[in-house]
Amino acid sequence: MKIAIVLPPRFTFDRAMPNSIETVVRTLNRYSRYRAEITVIADEGADQHGDLTVLTVPAERNRWRRTAHVIEALREIGPDLLELHQHAPTARRIARALPGIPSLFYRHNYVKPPSGWFRRWRHRRRNQEFDAHVFVSKVARDAFAAAFPEFGGTSHAILNGVEIADWHAEPDPARRLIAYAGRAAPEKGFGEFCAAVDRVLDAHPDWSAGIYGSAWTTHGAWAEAQVASLERFGARVEIARNQPLDAVQALLARAAIVAVPSHIFESFGLAAVEAHAAGAAVISSGRGGLREASGPHASYVDPITPGSLAAAITALIQDPDERLRLARDGQAHAVSNHSAAARAAELDALRTRMVSAT
Repeated sequence: MKIAIVLPPRFTFDRAMPNSIETVVRTLNRYSRYRAEITVIADEGADQHGDLTVLTVPAERNRWRRTAHVIEALREIGPDLLELHQHAPTARRIARALPGIPSLFYRHNYVKPPSGWFRRWRHRRRNQEFDAHVFVSKVARDAFAAAFPEFGGTSHAILNGVEIADWHAEPDPARRLIAYAGRAAPEKGFGEFCAAVDRVLDAHPDWSAGIYGSAWTTHGAWAEAQVASLERFGARVEIARNQPLDAVQALLARAAIVAVPSHIFESFGLAAVEAHAAGAAVISSGRGGLREASGPHASYVDPITPGSLAAAITALIQDPDERLRLARDGQAHAVSNHSAAARAAELDALRTRMVSAT
């Protein structure tokens, strides 16, 4: 089965600097039984693509021109299945241009129910172009099906998986690092984490922190202001911007506690699962799919404030047995529930059904 995976505009599929969507695509398709017949279509600009077949198109600023390049490439490939990721307007134009090929629209975010009849009509018209809708959590799938019940029968939840071996490290009570690895953005709780660390490190001089912020330039001045007060701790606080995946893996392998303090309804909680796999105790806001990611194996804090987050971190510092229990149970949960191989098998089964039905 020939499968064409189309990434959204501005995505380069760079293994050295991947975003979360590219990481999911790369991780799941590493285990696909159709791997040899998969082509990923992405924009030009990557230094390294990794071990999947990648076809690049010009990184046009005009999305219509970019989409035209994608459609031309797809007609040359002649795929049996279109797997279109995340950007609905682009995905709709591609599906309409290739009507004889079954299309799967892969949604990595929570779909907010549209307000007003016009927006609802527009979303419904867009959604009907796709033969299936895949969501990265059950809670995101259920929210979409509630907003658009007519698509409930074609909506599926395939949770994000991780390559456990890439993230695995043995839980160790000797670890003394508090970590954050995610977007340096207000909605992710980045500011509250920095403020909480400021308090905690004053009270616990034998602990340190690692802050790896991605998409740093988006909120550059704001992000710099959040970490400015931490400079007084010197080498006890490591601040890194826009790090490659292997650097993030190395950070989490050293962490005793990892915070995922998002304020928003997360479609899943890939950062939490990666931290579980790395043998860290996870503190989470539990928003949206974060509880689906961690189950009962995280310390949940909501609402997220500097004080509530500092209290949760302090509680785990002062209770090493609980910290180690959360780390071990969370890691076992990631192994048994979020392996990339199992999720790839679920996706392949859906792909097979879709092509067999045509």
